[in-house]
Amino acid sequence: DSRVDLDDAVPQEGSYESRLDMASREQKAMGVAVASLLKQEKYNGGAVGIDGGTTNEAVGWALGLKSFATNRRRLLVTNHRLIPECVGKSSHLKVHGVGGRYISGRETYVGEEAIRSIRRFQLSAAIIGVNGFHYPWLLTTSGAENDVKTAFADAARDVILPIDSSKWGFCCGSKWAKLGKLLKPGRTVYIVAGYPQ
Repeated sequence: DSRVDLDDAVPQEGSYESRLDMASREQKAMGVAVASLLKQEKYNGGAVGIDGGTTNEAVGWALGLKSFATNRRRLLVTNHRLIPECVGKSSHLKVHGVGGRYISGRETYVGEEAIRSIRRFQLSAAIIGVNGFHYPWLLTTSGAENDVKTAFADAARDVILPIDSSKWGFCCGSKWAKLGKLLKPGRTVYIVAGYPQ
């Protein structure tokens, strides 16, 4: 068996793996909460965008579970390199990876190719991760990631912001958007707040 037991691996500090390991129980609980939101009839069969990040990887894992299958096959549109692996061979999901310039250590694709690909879809919801939330600002690490997040938000009817406990009050890198700017007529913006497990 060539599988790696992640409990035995020692992630390099600051690496993607260390961020995933830091809050994995909390993030999995948040993933289940987001997947539960997406079981609402208004999302049944609709395309859903999933941005990069460790919390959104947990969302992908939860969406792949049979208990969150909808009666119509769902399309996931993502710039996250690992989402296809997270959802596995779930027959109720189809994944479209957007391509673009790969950011090592972030496990995401960014740039014009990614943005053009996202804009081709009418998303019923976009799940957008952040690196920090200091009201009213949603913060990320780079302008290239901000552009992809904006493309997901622009293509979606509704926006879901899963924000784990390590992000609350945390200021980092780049201001992506003011929370109020995501609000528009006919759109619901959900904040799925995490708390330490």
